[in-house]
Amino acid sequence: MTGERLPGTPDYIAEDNGALAWIHENYIKSKKRSGKSKKNRKNFKLEPLTDEEILEKAQTAENHKEFELLWEGKWQEAGYPSQSEADLCCMLAFWSGKNKEQMDRLFRNSGLFREKWDTVHHASGATYGQETLDKAIEVTENVYSRESESVIFEHEGRYYRTRGESVYPITNFIIQPVEMIVSEDETQMTDDLITIRDEIYRQTFMTTDFNNIQKFNYLSGYF
Repeated sequence: MTGERLPGTPDYIAEDNGALAWIHENYIKSKKRSGKSKKNRKNFKLEPLTDEEILEKAQTAENHKEFELLWEGKWQEAGYPSQSEADLCCMLAFWSGKNKEQMDRLFRNSGLFREKWDTVHHASGATYGQETLDKAIEVTENVYSRESESVIFEHEGRYYRTRGESVYPITNFIIQPVEMIVSEDETQMTDDLITIRDEIYRQTFMTTDFNNIQKFNYLSGYF
């Protein structure tokens, strides 16, 4: 320290008015993990399966062959003595959580749908389809729930993973795809990584980058 002032610098010491404290808080101070990062699963509402998700899961389930034959209307090949709308409806009741409207919508797109479905079957005005759906809902005891498996979902600019009754944040950003270039050997993806502070970082990944968490963390910049 010579006590001499560098040319072009102020000749007085100004009050920082909290600026140094702000810089320290936002850029220097180490961030401690909050004990609240682990949240109860009940605080998050997991959305029910979409029609597309139901079909995808039903077609990969243990009884997928029976489902596919019924879905395509090939009930004879499945060994059923009748068209067995009830059997397909019970499967739909399981995957939809007994959502009658969704069950009806899906059934109408199946190979078992026929005009009889909308025929009035009772003095009450209920149709054959409504009666079949109600019966399937009544006899189906168990239903699928997202809570029965580990799920990754987006919430308020982060990705979370469920584990048991707890929910853990696994990122502080979300990924928004921009473009994909496919070649014989490799696929290149360009994505915008959008942080919880609404900052956008464009990154390019190869599909193999997603196979190694350390490599992905390095490329994504540890946001």
